[in-house]
Amino acid sequence: MAALFGVLEGRANSDGTACLWVGHGSEASALSWPYGYTAGGSPLTVYDDTGTGVAVVDQRVTFAGGLLPDDVHSILGCQGLTKFWGVGCVEEARWDWLRYALASLGEARPKHVLCNELDHVLVTIKWPPSASGSFDLTWVCSRWA
Repeated sequence: MAALFGVLEGRANSDGTACLWVGHGSEASALSWPYGYTAGGSPLTVYDDTGTGVAVVDQRVTFAGGLLPDDVHSILGCQGLTKFWGVGCVEEARWDWLRYALASLGEARPKHVLCNELDHVLVTIKWPPSASGSFDLTWVCSRWA
C-alpha cells in the first residue's frame, strides 16, 4: 500500500454527507473510506466500523491506501475535487497543537505579533481547552540570551 500524509481537511454538508480530503487546491485528494466508516460531530471526526474515532479534521494524518482508478470521477459529498484516494487504514492521526489552538481562536486571533525587534515570541496555551473547545493563548515577547 502507498501512503498519503498531510492535514485532514473536511466539511459536513447540509444533505447529511461529509467531504474529507488532504491537500489544497488542485492537489487536494478526496478520501474514500472503508465500509462502515462514518463522520460527524464538531469538530468533524472520522469513526471506524466499531465506532472508535480515528481522525479529526485539522489533525496531521498518515493514511495507508492508494489512488483510486481513473474511472472514479467523484465521491459522494465532495463536489469539485478531481483526485481520489482510497483509505485502507489510518496509520497515524495527531494534533499539531499550535495550529489547532490558533484555528480555535478564529477571527479573535492576532493577525500580527509585533515584538519591537525582540528576538523571540513565546506562546503559552492554557490546557485543557474550555468546554467549548477553545484555548486561551498568551503572547509574550522577550529577548533570550
